Amino acid sequence: MKKRLLNKTADISKNTINLSKKIPNNPENKIIKKQFLRAVFSIGANYREAVEAESRKDFTHKLCICKKEAREALYWIGLLLYHNKRSKEEIENLQKQIDEVYRIVFKSIKTLKLNK
Repeated sequence: MKKRLLNKTADISKNTINLSKKIPNNPENKIIKKQFLRAVFSIGANYREAVEAESRKDFTHKLCICKKEAREALYWIGLLLYHNKRSKEEIENLQKQIDEVYRIVFKSIKTLKLNK
C-alpha cells in the first residue's frame, strides 16, 4: 500500500502540473491554480513525511495533514471545474484520483485510531 500511495500522489502532482499549463491565466484561475497546486503538492509531501515518521503518533499526524490537504484540493478543483468547462474531462479525472487518495488516507487514519 505504501509504495502504491507514494506513486499515486506523485502521479497526481504530475497530472496537476500538466493540467495547470492548460488552464487560462485569467485573474480567477490564477488564484485557484496557485491554491490548488499548493494543496496537491502538500498531499504527496506530507505522505512522504508520514512514511518516514518517527512514531505512530507522528505517522497519524502526517496522515491527518494529507487528509486535510486532499479535502482542500477537492475544494479548489471544484472551482477549477466550474470555471473551466473546456478541460472538464481532465479535471474530473484528476478529481477522482484525489478523492481516491482522500478515502484511502481517511480509512487509514480511522484504522490507526481504532487500533490504538
